[in-house]
Amino acid sequence: SLEGISGVAHNRSGTKAGNSLGGLIFTLAMVTVLEDLRLQLQQARLIQDVECGEWGSPYFANLKPTTRILSFETVYEDDLALPLMAPASQLLEALSMAAHIVDTTFSKYGMIVNFAPGKTEALVYAAGPSASTLSKAIAFEHKNQLHFPGVHGQQKVLCLTKSYKHLGTTL
Repeated sequence: SLEGISGVAHNRSGTKAGNSLGGLIFTLAMVTVLEDLRLQLQQARLIQDVECGEWGSPYFANLKPTTRILSFETVYEDDLALPLMAPASQLLEALSMAAHIVDTTFSKYGMIVNFAPGKTEALVYAAGPSASTLSKAIAFEHKNQLHFPGVHGQQKVLCLTKSYKHLGTTL
């Protein structure tokens, strides 16, 4: 259990589709895990606040350049998005560290992350002077995969993609 209570039943599936309590049960189960995950990622300096001046986005046009926006995970139902920002030359190392932290944090709570293609992927966007080099390395050297040390040192694979389609929406 999340609280370390013994004798709790273990299952390999969640609530049935359409169950009105499904979202609430998921939220209650995940809040502790996500708080721990955020702390681990912050301690590894993989997520941090971003100054608006760093973003060339019209969405932040009305904010002062010194305004800080908290970088945090986005969760909807059983989907989780983690915004990681790093220079292109350090992005693969940052992704490897983040994947390891995700795997070990969920494992600590008795959960297994499904790293299969289409289930858990890294949506990679690179900009700046090393972006082209990174894109080529991902496609040709890494074959759109990143090997990282999972729980107990076993090697796992995270798929790297430039776009992600979910329920008919492409990101």
